[in-house]
Amino acid sequence: MESFYDQEGACIASKIHILNRTSTVEHHLYFEDSFTDYNIVSADGGKTHRFAEVANVEHVDEDTTDEVYAEHEEVSFYVEGIISEATLPPFKVNATRPAIMEQSIQITGLGNDAFKICVDAIRNAILAFDREFARGDMEPWHCSTYREHEALTFSNRLFERDNRGLKEVELSVGMDDRHVLRNWAIKAGFTHTEDNQVLYGKAVEMDDGDLEIISSKPQTFRIGDIVSIKFTPMIVPIKFNKDRPEQTYKRRMRLKLRAIILLDSSYTDECNRTRMKQGADRVATERKATTSNPLKRKICF
Repeated sequence: MESFYDQEGACIASKIHILNRTSTVEHHLYFEDSFTDYNIVSADGGKTHRFAEVANVEHVDEDTTDEVYAEHEEVSFYVEGIISEATLPPFKVNATRPAIMEQSIQITGLGNDAFKICVDAIRNAILAFDREFARGDMEPWHCSTYREHEALTFSNRLFERDNRGLKEVELSVGMDDRHVLRNWAIKAGFTHTEDNQVLYGKAVEMDDGDLEIISSKPQTFRIGDIVSIKFTPMIVPIKFNKDRPEQTYKRRMRLKLRAIILLDSSYTDECNRTRMKQGADRVATERKATTSNPLKRKICF
């Protein structure tokens, strides 16, 4: 963030957005302190583990509960913050392999206490996951940092080689409008599935004061914008690294990106306006300093 950016004002504003969103969305990270209300279920053939809740329950016999069919639904959570880093589409096709292409975003609260509560909730999440596995299997989790402030980083790969039976979906608008990336991935044997999908939105205030989320593009977002992130915490396996045979951890937690919603771009816009004005003033000053009255010359033989 530039020196023109009002960090103090954005810090306060991001806290207000956190507190406001807690009353409008379900599963906000601000209120998650133990995660004991959720089941931990395996997915992807047992490779990953996620929080889930029972979507519906059907009893085979109304007079007994011995035989129960329970359908679980993945739980995603929300948190708000200020974008401090971002790698978002569109991406160019280059030597990068589809397997490692991913979009990511980092947010921070610039020190506000509401965001710190959300970071503590993530720590509680990994404690809940940890008791599902053998002691020492889980790699310790450390939050990201932006300068001296705590931050959270979310990511999601663009493609999968094995779609695991998941539905293939089109890349979002603005990511690959000419289908160059999609065709390139297909040739390499990769697909973009519903698990890779990230939604982009923008909050618009309606006449009645309520906020409505409308679709947006990944190009919309800038460093310094205040956004709401929807994500899924999950446990993923750690591949054995022959260059690090001493590595004993088998699993780590990942915050999988599901959606980005722009809530407030005013601090970024004001920063850019100030920067442009400062730049215009500097150019005008430099021109004035380098412009002087020309020397008089006598034109004659």
